Amino acid sequence: MKTFSRSSVMAVAALAAAIAAALIGGAGSGRAATSFSVQLTPLIGTTDTNAIPQVSFGGNIGYHLHVVNTDTSNTTHVQVLVTTDTGAFLDASDPSCVKGKTANVMVCTPFGGTMVAGAIYDVDLRFVAPASGSSVSATGSVSIAAQSVGGKQNGNNGTTVATGNTVVTNLVPGGSTTDTFLRNNENASANGAQTFGVTIPGSLIGSPFGLALGIQNQLDQTPICASCLNKSTTLTIPAASLVTKPGNPFYVNDSGSETFNPFGWSMTATYSGGFQLHGVWHIDDSGNGEFIPSCASLGGAPTAAEPLCWLTLNQNNSKKTLTATGLGLENGRGSFG
Repeated sequence: MKTFSRSSVMAVAALAAAIAAALIGGAGSGRAATSFSVQLTPLIGTTDTNAIPQVSFGGNIGYHLHVVNTDTSNTTHVQVLVTTDTGAFLDASDPSCVKGKTANVMVCTPFGGTMVAGAIYDVDLRFVAPASGSSVSATGSVSIAAQSVGGKQNGNNGTTVATGNTVVTNLVPGGSTTDTFLRNNENASANGAQTFGVTIPGSLIGSPFGLALGIQNQLDQTPICASCLNKSTTLTIPAASLVTKPGNPFYVNDSGSETFNPFGWSMTATYSGGFQLHGVWHIDDSGNGEFIPSCASLGGAPTAAEPLCWLTLNQNNSKKTLTATGLGLENGRGSFG
């Protein structure tokens, strides 16, 4: 038998370790280097990029994640993750995205786990904000999944190869204010000076993933119309600031062919004294105000010329309450008058 010196054995061991490291670093890409670009964009809740700069406690936070394989080779066993400090994963536009080992992590398997050179992966997603705190931090990343059974599902047994930017979402208490990110058939409401609620229709024109939405009920020092109560609600849906805004998910005019897809709304308030209800006063985002018409007078639904209408309008003098329900195509500010 041939004997080997201690130095020869050590050299062989070092070479084996180097080969293993190279194989792990390549992670199935055929190269020892793997390169990805990861960009997380907030859809609500930041002061620098969003019309609604915060999310209410327990509300939904929306994000868009953009990942590019910037390498020149294919990469297999790819996992895309978004990790938050205190948020809980809710849902995503890609059904491959699931909750990780803990609720604060989302794990996606793009294209079955293989991203070819130059491949682009986009996904919209939501996390639920906690019931307290000042902010939620979220970061996107790319990992190469471990090859052990179950490694691709839990998002914690792989090697992180790229980490993107961190998005910080501002949080505020709810109550008279509700700021959240809603999808089809979902609703939100806020209490306070008066109660106002919105229900998103079952589908949205243009098929966006969801909508940022804010409701703010407030006591006004000066009523918003001559006969109005000193209570009003501001509804903010940035995608529908005006009925004619391009991309409005509730209305579109395509070369003269109109599509109407209104959201539902409800409003209640109390009053004192001998208040007499005339209707619901609405001010649009351009500052124009009027008493909105009944939906019945418009054929049952709002129009481009009258983007809000009421379905029911009631005054209960014994309980001194006012209630209204209706349909809408744009946001604005409303009050009983």
